[in-house]
Amino acid sequence: MPTPPRSRAQLARENRALQARLAEAERALAALRSSEQGVGDALPSNAIDIAARKHADATILRLAERLDLATRAAHMGVWDWDIQKNELVWDDRMYELYGVRRENFVGAYEAWLKGLHPDDRAASDAISAQARRGECAYDTEFRVVWPDGSIHVMKASGDVFREDDGTPLRMIGVNYDITARKNAEHAAHELLLRLQKLAAQIPGMIFQYKLRMDGSTCFPYVSPGIRTIYGIAPDAVREDAAPILQMRHPDDAEAMTDSIQESARTLTPWHHEYRIQLPDGTERWLYGDANPERDADGGTLWHGFLTDITARKQAEAALQHAMEALTGANANLERQTDELQVGAARLRAVLHEKDVLLKEIHHRVKNNLQVVISLLRLQSRHVTDAQAVEVLRNSRQRVEVMALVHELLYRTEDMAAIDATRYFQQLGTQLTQIYAVTADQITLSVAAEGIWLSLNQAVPCGMIVSELLANSLKYAFPNGQHGEIGIALRATSLAMLTLTVWDTGIGFASSADVVRPPSLGMTLVHDLVQQLHGTTVITHGAGVTVTISFPIDAVLAQATTAS
Repeated sequence: MPTPPRSRAQLARENRALQARLAEAERALAALRSSEQGVGDALPSNAIDIAARKHADATILRLAERLDLATRAAHMGVWDWDIQKNELVWDDRMYELYGVRRENFVGAYEAWLKGLHPDDRAASDAISAQARRGECAYDTEFRVVWPDGSIHVMKASGDVFREDDGTPLRMIGVNYDITARKNAEHAAHELLLRLQKLAAQIPGMIFQYKLRMDGSTCFPYVSPGIRTIYGIAPDAVREDAAPILQMRHPDDAEAMTDSIQESARTLTPWHHEYRIQLPDGTERWLYGDANPERDADGGTLWHGFLTDITARKQAEAALQHAMEALTGANANLERQTDELQVGAARLRAVLHEKDVLLKEIHHRVKNNLQVVISLLRLQSRHVTDAQAVEVLRNSRQRVEVMALVHELLYRTEDMAAIDATRYFQQLGTQLTQIYAVTADQITLSVAAEGIWLSLNQAVPCGMIVSELLANSLKYAFPNGQHGEIGIALRATSLAMLTLTVWDTGIGFASSADVVRPPSLGMTLVHDLVQQLHGTTVITHGAGVTVTISFPIDAVLAQATTAS
């Protein structure tokens, strides 16, 4: 069975104690031989005082018992190799260490050699040859192969005993099974290699930093990351941390020293950001994070990690610069916004004044036109000629069309355009009242949803509609006939409008009516159509339909889009 691992110092102490006990036993045997020889010379008789020999035997027995207890307690086996006879003697513990039974261990030394690992036999033979020549003591490690095939590592120590003439007689020693310790060492070595490989891949520096009692500092361990951060080798700081400390930025050195001393005094974790300056002038930001502990000599030892945070600091600086620029731009924008608001307030005030002025203008124009209408109405009362009365009524009707436009503009918010539906509806209502037509006799329909007319086009369109409706009301429904008259305005495209005025009356009485020279009203219609840059198409049959197409006014386009 394998024995628990022992340290080298413990094994050495145990070996020296065993050797001292063996030397004491040898001295006791020598004293016994001397006493027996002296007694024989002094007393030639057969009576021999064997008290000394008995005492020596008892001493040897006690030493043997102690030696056996010591070997059992130390979990080691004792061996005795007779160099001259090449005979190897083991105690019972040795058989346990080698995994064999005493009755199966035949051939002694040769059998032991066969149990050696093949790769260790040459070294063992060399040591054995030196022992035969009395040149060295025995202290080595080797592997043995157990009968079950498992490999165990042994630690063997022994010394050579010689004749008076120096001839080597025997070697006595001890063996320890250090397999468990070797396995642990191998596992620790493998773990260390893996940790070193891992440390080499970490984008930072793992370190141990030591502050000695005398104030000096060093790095007992640093990972390969020191080359990336500081550009120096790990060995350069193992005994003296000066090469690293000298790279601290002058503005950060004092604060960093204070933070380290505070961590050492209170044994609290150390967290610190600082700058370093490399020999080529490059400046870097580092962040350190470490935990301290008291060292065996009273100093302080930190275990920690160092990270290069230069990229983060540069990003923070860039972000801060951008924030400052954004803040400045925002302040400038707020100032410009305030200026625009002041300008907009002024513009609104000017526009309000303009609106008030335009309303007043439209109101006064409408009032003046109302005066003209009243004058025409009074004049018609003093005229007896029927034709003159008709002329005055037509003139009053045309002035009322213009007055209605200004009335609607006066009541409109933007005063840039008027609602065509409302305009034509009121215009038709006024005409039916003028000609005393009731709703049950003639029905008026208006279709102009969503169409707005500017001042430039509202007056001509209103006068055209007024003239055409007046003709229908006067001539299309004789003898109180019933029927329908209508007004429609629609957009045939984004740039054209079509105005249609129609009735369901008797139409033209004869073909002569078609070619008859146009009246003043129809002449006025044609002139107004030309003013609108439009065209006229007249169709008749079951009633009369007049279709006028003209381009939309720019003001009308804007008003229509806004609505």
